[in-house]
Amino acid sequence: RVFGTSSTQRNIHSHYVGPGSHGWSDIRFRGRMMMTSAGSGLGVTIYSKYADHDVYYRLRRDGRHAFHLATHPDDSIVLAGDTSTGVRPHPYVWYWFEVEVEELDTQTEIRAKVWPQGTAEPEDWQIKAQHGGGARLMEGRIGLWTHSSGQKYWDDLVVEPLRQPSDGS
Repeated sequence: RVFGTSSTQRNIHSHYVGPGSHGWSDIRFRGRMMMTSAGSGLGVTIYSKYADHDVYYRLRRDGRHAFHLATHPDDSIVLAGDTSTGVRPHPYVWYWFEVEVEELDTQTEIRAKVWPQGTAEPEDWQIKAQHGGGARLMEGRIGLWTHSSGQKYWDDLVVEPLRQPSDGS
């Protein structure tokens, strides 16, 4: 039930690979994560093309920054809107997260929120970002991302569609 790593290598990835996972679109990704070192980084990747192409969106915390939405490679994708949660994590505290990624006619919309376990879930999205244009990601895998010192843990991970599939009637 719990996934963890003590690797100190940079940009370690682990992706869910299962039937259809390479083409997930219009998803909600929830779970919780924790780190043991104040200087470490951790997060989750969304719409990842890894390992075929090193490109993805990620909700992450790196260095001493707040959880925020970033892209990889960082200089090739420009996001519009709010990209920071304002939540600065502390070691040994579990943080719940929820990310929704939705395909619209002209852009990919990404909404996210992060909150410490034991506190109320925010009513509104802290992150509301858009990526338009021809280089936008429209589907992909979900995964876990980490770098630097300390141990990192994830638990209670769930991926589900934003809308229930039509039953054809």
